[in-house]
Amino acid sequence: MHKVFWTKQILAEVMASRLPFSYVWGEVLELKDEVIKRDFAEARKEWDDVIGCFLVWLTGVTGISFPLLPWLGKGAADRWVARLNVWEKIFDLHRVEFHRRYLMGGGNYCKRSKVKKAFFSAGYKGQIDWNVLDFIDFEEE
Repeated sequence: MHKVFWTKQILAEVMASRLPFSYVWGEVLELKDEVIKRDFAEARKEWDDVIGCFLVWLTGVTGISFPLLPWLGKGAADRWVARLNVWEKIFDLHRVEFHRRYLMGGGNYCKRSKVKKAFFSAGYKGQIDWNVLDFIDFEEE
């Protein structure tokens, strides 16, 4: 059986903070772009992101917890948890204690600027060893 995530749990254990509605709207626009491109595999992921973000946002506003179910945000929650695990590994490889609040600038570890921002937020003064992060397929920015 697959683990069911609840939005209060996601807010408490995964997100760096409550989501602003602008974040939800950004996910809606990403979904629209994927549908226009007819990339339905990516649109499926974006659908999960829209629903998951909306329900997490709604929990932040109302305090009511919602289950994230298949096709209704669970895929997004699975990706958020997996992403958090990668962040923990990135910080561990640099011998820096990780906390999700360091991701206030964004959680996409595939962007070097987000990695730099997270380390800056943690107060890290050393050099980032990009060589030990060779398991990450960094995006062009």
